[in-house]
Amino acid sequence: MRTILETFAINEVKQFAIAGGRIEILSCSAAGKISISLQDANGVEITNGFAKDIDAGSYMQPAGGFQRVAITSSVAQDIKFLISNGESGTRSVAGTVAVAGTVSITGNVNVISSDKARTLSNSAFLNYANSGGNAGYLPHNQLWNPNGSGKNLVVESIVVSSGTAQALRVASSAAGGSFPTAQTYGFSKQLGGAAGVGQTRTHNTTAAFIGTLMYNTAVLANTPLVIQLREPIIIPPNYGLIVAGSVVGADAPTTFEYFEE
Repeated sequence: MRTILETFAINEVKQFAIAGGRIEILSCSAAGKISISLQDANGVEITNGFAKDIDAGSYMQPAGGFQRVAITSSVAQDIKFLISNGESGTRSVAGTVAVAGTVSITGNVNVISSDKARTLSNSAFLNYANSGGNAGYLPHNQLWNPNGSGKNLVVESIVVSSGTAQALRVASSAAGGSFPTAQTYGFSKQLGGAAGVGQTRTHNTTAAFIGTLMYNTAVLANTPLVIQLREPIIIPPNYGLIVAGSVVGADAPTTFEYFEE
């Protein structure tokens, strides 16, 4: 079960490469309607165009599940949704909760989510790479963990966009297989925080593919693809994670979201 919060511009379409058995819209910050397209492993829509003009509280549970989700918002707003494998879910309610009987708490209790704690400890990062748009070459982007860094990179999501519709390959690089061109170290999610050890690197190459294939997907032209991982990918020192495009001369700007530990 995974809960996702995304910010949408007016009439924006966002794609999520997330497999599941049920999707539920938990909340929308504005009054605009949303539409949902669920797709199978071959990219074929299984919602048949019926999931349009829906509100928060709506859910779908198609037979056989789904492999990808596309959401469109008619207005600029934040949309929170849940994807699960079947009947698991949430029925949390904002407001006042009445408890019968006596409840005692001794001492000071401070509850901080692990996500927020990682940001406050300067261990959560975003990092960006783009090797594309060069005539005659295929775009290859890499999140690299330098040898001797002393930390693992725990990748939670990847966002890829492109001006060209194309197939994408997510792969692991061999030990010591860093790409030749260094770009940036990780930007801390705590603004003003120190950079991380993780580094983006790029490679302009005519090779159709570099690395050990982990995952195949595709991106539509000018439509960001969000790869939200069910479990994180862990990059140990001296290894890297690669996102490779398949169209010569195309771009494939890639943002990695991860933390270090």
